[in-house]
Amino acid sequence: MTIPCQVMEDHSGAYVLWKENDLRNGICIHVDAHLDVMDRGFTPEMLEKIAAVRSADDLRECLTPTFLPWGGVHCGNYLYPALIEGVVTHLIWVIPKPMIRPEESLLEFAHRELPNWMEMTLEEHYSLAQSGGRVEGTLAGRRFTLCTSDNLPPIDDQPVFLDIDVDYFQASDNRIWQTPGALFEEMALERFDALTVAVSVDGGYTCLEHRYLAEVTERVFREGADSKWEAITREVLAADAERDDNPEAYADLLKTDTPPWLRAALTLKDALARGKSMQEASALAAKLDDRYKVQTLNEALCLLRIGEVERAVSMTGDSEESAFLRAVMSFQGGLFQESKNTWDRFLSSTELSPKERAFALSLRGQASLQLDRFEEAVADLSEAVKLEPEMYQYALYLGLALQLNNDLKKAAKVWRKALNQNNERLASVGLHLELSRLYRSMGKQALADAELKRVKQKDKAGDYKMVIQLEHLRSNRSESNVPKPQLTGIWALPLSGGGFL
Repeated sequence: MTIPCQVMEDHSGAYVLWKENDLRNGICIHVDAHLDVMDRGFTPEMLEKIAAVRSADDLRECLTPTFLPWGGVHCGNYLYPALIEGVVTHLIWVIPKPMIRPEESLLEFAHRELPNWMEMTLEEHYSLAQSGGRVEGTLAGRRFTLCTSDNLPPIDDQPVFLDIDVDYFQASDNRIWQTPGALFEEMALERFDALTVAVSVDGGYTCLEHRYLAEVTERVFREGADSKWEAITREVLAADAERDDNPEAYADLLKTDTPPWLRAALTLKDALARGKSMQEASALAAKLDDRYKVQTLNEALCLLRIGEVERAVSMTGDSEESAFLRAVMSFQGGLFQESKNTWDRFLSSTELSPKERAFALSLRGQASLQLDRFEEAVADLSEAVKLEPEMYQYALYLGLALQLNNDLKKAAKVWRKALNQNNERLASVGLHLELSRLYRSMGKQALADAELKRVKQKDKAGDYKMVIQLEHLRSNRSESNVPKPQLTGIWALPLSGGGFL
């Protein structure tokens, strides 16, 4: 029996393949540098519309550009509806080993990374536990496993959806750290019932010269680690390693008989080795395979990965998606004035629904916070809260802006309301702590202690034990010695989140 198999440009195509083949109640082994379960922006109406998708044509009616979180499906969130609907009932996220910091455990990685993707509940957060070198828990009501490729959990008799993104193979310096064949051998899967491979160049982080790995991955997982494509890939990577010193690194490979998808990649690499620009190299490669036309946005993201923020920002274009991305990239690269200026233009020139405008205003408000323009931040975040009052994140930042603007009573009122409405969210623990500090600065020690007590009640794992002790010690200090609020932790991340940037 031939299994469903597809190589795709946009990873959300995996969701379509599963629906087209009536695959449900499956184990998704998601091999990716990104979790792709963003839950922000979805409305019940959109989720209902997505649930009715049965074909690529259906999905086109639900798509939104990758970096515009306006509530549709894109490559960074397609797994969320798959989990909600029960298409996927066990999500196994296989992460690249280089993503784990040397000093952290896998559980610490999970605690650091997962909130970037989902608004986790306390129940979800405390469900996570490390055992046998893996993290197990629940997300969106489904079983969740986090592991590396050499430590998959036992697979039962459910359908298995093997879902691979080529950016998994690409390290933070844009070099390839593992080959498809090495991944195949480490995973040692006895079976899978669907295979999807995402390229992730257009709108993603995979460098154009590495897109050939999608076809290699698909062939290796169908043919095995002894596939000739694995051997050829190792030769290509050896040439990659020497090309800075040897412009002839790819000459022998180009003499071999290879299909257009690989010859195009070799042509591009060869041109780069000989000192051609990316645009010149891409033009040569595109003559063999037009998918090798350079995507400016992709080049910007590749530069962003290696820390060249200003160059990345300068490469973004004038489209709505590019402007949105430029504003977020600037913010996360510390170019706060550039970010705010871009939001100014974006908000004045782009037609937005109330929900979309609220989101953009919240991000501009965060840029203003970083620039110490607190009144402007308060204005933007207040409007965002009015436009979409159920989005508690906007209230979190509004309270901070009010506090920094010395309007402490209003800040406390905003945060109390946010806590009353979102008491079971993971972020509520940090907000109780912030509210305790705010009350202490207002001289309301009893209220401050009450909030610390709530932190302790929710802190089942003891993560805040030392912090609580320090806060009690600080309660005896004069106001002049109490540290001022800093934009750290939850406050330091723009709400676009989702691990994209």
